[in-house]
Amino acid sequence: MLYQVPLMDYRTSTLQIPPDGGYRLVLQKGKGQREELDFDADKKLVKVLFINNDKEVLTVGYGDFSEGEKPFPGQLDLSIPSR
Repeated sequence: MLYQVPLMDYRTSTLQIPPDGGYRLVLQKGKGQREELDFDADKKLVKVLFINNDKEVLTVGYGDFSEGEKPFPGQLDLSIPSR
């Protein structure tokens, strides 16, 4: 999870541009199963959302990036919703 996010075995992929900026890559495996990867305007991965049966399973957020050619997150937030 530490900036090497596992990607699900997907059937389709879609690139979206959210209204608040950046990019969202949506990987769709099957009905109700998807992974959403959010990137900021500088193409840094800032959030990953895992969804199963149309319900959030896990959210991983990244922040406080280091400076330089290959920024690395200094902050990692994990969220597992209650069942």
